[in-house]
Amino acid sequence: MAERRFSDREMNAIIQRAAALQQGASTEKHSGATLEQIQQAASELGISPELVSQAASEVALSSNTRSSTLLGGPIRAELHRTVNREFNGDDVPVILNHIRTLTNRVGTPKTVGRSLEWQSAEPDGIHLSLTPRGGKTYIEVHAEFGAWIGVAFVLPMSLIAALGVIMLAELGPEVGASLGLLLLVGSLFGCRSLYRSIAKGRLAKAQTLINSLERFVEHDLGDSQSEPAVATTEIPIHQVLKG
Repeated sequence: MAERRFSDREMNAIIQRAAALQQGASTEKHSGATLEQIQQAASELGISPELVSQAASEVALSSNTRSSTLLGGPIRAELHRTVNREFNGDDVPVILNHIRTLTNRVGTPKTVGRSLEWQSAEPDGIHLSLTPRGGKTYIEVHAEFGAWIGVAFVLPMSLIAALGVIMLAELGPEVGASLGLLLLVGSLFGCRSLYRSIAKGRLAKAQTLINSLERFVEHDLGDSQSEPAVATTEIPIHQVLKG
């Protein structure tokens, strides 16, 4: 007899019910699951851990992005990653160089305890932090997109307002006002579309930045530490940051 195959709907219902039963039977106070636990469960269904990580990043991205209905797109985003490797003070110059290469900005670095922070305000605000703790590195990227409101709204709407004044003078109050209102409404939708396109592009860059930092800290720094040690003079971290 052929083994029964469950539909996607039935599979989801079974997993949700089993999770509810597990939560009811467990005495632990913490709910939810770690990424590793989700990856293990997904592997039973033939889903690769890489795809689970990507899906988790997209879900986290949507939950940590603040959008504006009026503007038509996100105005800020907070992205988080955890790397199973802890960087140290010797890695700071290499990490800073990588950040500046990725962003094409010099930025301003500083240390807060053992954490490394880097921020830049132009052309839009971005703040990075890397915190080593317990054998891991916690990476955060805070991106602000409000600086692009002027490009998408202020300048175009100023030009539309000037054009409206000309239309009133040339066509008279009734015709000029009607056409000006239609032009204003259409321009508002156009400005929202422009801002949405810009903000989504900047958001994609922020996600690419944190993904690249995650790979760099996890793989490239590990490779560099595996190379034979070369005798060097130790430089205090505050001198590195001043440079």
